[in-house]
Amino acid sequence: MPHRARLHLDELAQIWNENSSPVVLQLLWEIHRLQSTIRRAQQVREMIRTPPVAVPAIVWQAFEQELDGEPCLTDNPTERQKKKINRWAERLQAEREHEERKKPRTEVDPSLGPLTAFFASDRS
Repeated sequence: MPHRARLHLDELAQIWNENSSPVVLQLLWEIHRLQSTIRRAQQVREMIRTPPVAVPAIVWQAFEQELDGEPCLTDNPTERQKKKINRWAERLQAEREHEERKKPRTEVDPSLGPLTAFFASDRS
């Protein structure tokens, strides 16, 4: 029996929007876990680049074909994911700015000459 068509991220998001029940949430978390395994397999494939000697060519080809067909490796983030990514990026930026404000500022005495100001400036 052939498999059903692979679901893309926007289709999974639509399923959740139409059926936001605890059972659907549990299934979506399982899908997320399995997609993480697929992403890890993709990372391994990229690291080894050529089929391992101990793996028959037909098995390796089937593995590559299945990975190449996985939507979770090529789909763009959904709107919900984009919002989450943006919130995370904003929080990270705020933390960086906070750390920058906490750094002590060096006051330079102008009477010490121009080289003092040069060496005291942040050169990073």
